Amino acid sequence: MSEEDLRECPFCGEKMQKRDNNDWNEYIVWCENCGAIGPNRLTIETDDEMWNLRRPYDALRFENAKLRAALESLRCNGHYECEDSWYSCPKHPEYCGTDDRTNCTCGTDATNAIIDAALIGGV
Repeated sequence: MSEEDLRECPFCGEKMQKRDNNDWNEYIVWCENCGAIGPNRLTIETDDEMWNLRRPYDALRFENAKLRAALESLRCNGHYECEDSWYSCPKHPEYCGTDDRTNCTCGTDATNAIIDAALIGGV
């Protein structure tokens, strides 16, 4: 297996390198960018196989993508508007009340802030 066949680093996403560890007659896969090192193996073929075998990692990546898509679908796209301006959010473009237009009263800003924090990893 060549270096082109190696999967990317799971920590930084960069290309992986192969190195012959002559001190112990083993081979290692390593990331020049972040320093991550794969398992040491007696042959270069088994080292490559071990590096590319990341089933739990792939499953988590897939699940993460599904959860991110679900969070994005919950995002509020607009502020609440009602025919009676008393019940409309001051941030709605057609709001005609006298309240401060920078304050959201419908919960859209708070909901989107929670979603943003979860997507970034802050919640």
